[in-house]
Amino acid sequence: MAKYLSFTAIFLYVTLFTHLQAQQIRLQTPPGYNYLYSSDNMPKGSEGSPYLDDWKSADIHLKNGKTIYGLMVRYNVFSEEMLYQQNNIAYAIGTPDSISDILLSGKVFIYKEYTKANKIRKGFFEVIFKGKVSLLNKYKIEFIHSNYNVALDIGNKNDRLELNQQLYLQQENQIIPLDKKNKLIEILNNKNKEISDYMNKEKLSGKKQQDVIKILTYYNQL
Repeated sequence: MAKYLSFTAIFLYVTLFTHLQAQQIRLQTPPGYNYLYSSDNMPKGSEGSPYLDDWKSADIHLKNGKTIYGLMVRYNVFSEEMLYQQNNIAYAIGTPDSISDILLSGKVFIYKEYTKANKIRKGFFEVIFKGKVSLLNKYKIEFIHSNYNVALDIGNKNDRLELNQQLYLQQENQIIPLDKKNKLIEILNNKNKEISDYMNKEKLSGKKQQDVIKILTYYNQL
């Protein structure tokens, strides 16, 4: 009888431990169908990196109100995937729509729908400035082919990955690219004269990041 009770206790302990461990894993990773990450689609033999940075500790705030603290995260700009690491295995977050924001290396990232080349897409944006109208930054990797000239022996022999940025404005749920000189004034049209006068007085550009932050700070005070 004692042996039977002992065996039962051990069985219950193992079952409970396994259940708690599985529950802990589920709570420590974003919900949804996360999948093993493969680097097979990455350009081979190129200079540069497809990643924004190395693995860093991040806090992930979910839309359901929960927070995942201290998860090792890395952003693959080339494939536009946010990766996390668990037990030295890399996974891609399969349902980024479940995320409210990610605090990574002092940067805040959000996952939003936007329009590019007349197509609706979704992707990660860095929040540069937050207000009634917010300033976002979209990282992108440009693949630049080798321009080496054998006859003249000049140019770059290798293909390379170049990290670039594109500024966007967020007005309510609308994500708008700052791709034209007067785009900022067009978007802030309810205070068009005030913004134009302020920009002329301070000699500010509607496309430079630091200038746009100053303009939006002023706009949000009006």
